[in-house]
Amino acid sequence: DGDPSHEIEIGGALTHSNVIRVLGALPPPRPGLVLELLAGDYSELGPPPNFDTCTRDAYKEGTTFNLSAVVRTLAGVAAACAHLHAHGITHGDLYAHNTMVAADGTAKVGDFGAAYRYVGVGASELVERVEVRAFGCLVEELAARTSTDPGAGRVAELQALAEECMGDEVHARPSFAELAGRAVLCM
Repeated sequence: DGDPSHEIEIGGALTHSNVIRVLGALPPPRPGLVLELLAGDYSELGPPPNFDTCTRDAYKEGTTFNLSAVVRTLAGVAAACAHLHAHGITHGDLYAHNTMVAADGTAKVGDFGAAYRYVGVGASELVERVEVRAFGCLVEELAARTSTDPGAGRVAELQALAEECMGDEVHARPSFAELAGRAVLCM
């Protein structure tokens, strides 16, 4: 899904601990990528959307997450996106199914096929704030599936953060740099 050339161009230009590194590219007529090997217990955070969920990832019924792992995951995704946007790049497809996580919640964002550089594009601040909305959807999805004992207060903070990120007033949404520094995303 997306343009392999975007992933080759953009993925190869990024170096961040929460971004899956592109190590090399295969040339046309069958372009492809050589990605870093994620050693250990990494798995896809969530399955992709389906026709019933439309724009939301489709988690298996009964899926729950540990609060500390959720906070670590969200902090990693926010840090990765802050790095991207500091370089004028939007991911363009920020979902759980494009995030690999370890058992402790360490996140690696991948799949840059829909990514693009937006520097010089009119209203570039809005580009980031639109992606912040997608992050808010991810926060909402994970908060709804977080086991609350004993962290009910932290889950409520995550739910409030999701609402702020998905607010109707696009300019009022926080930037990823602001999100990466939020106390709610610190353990």
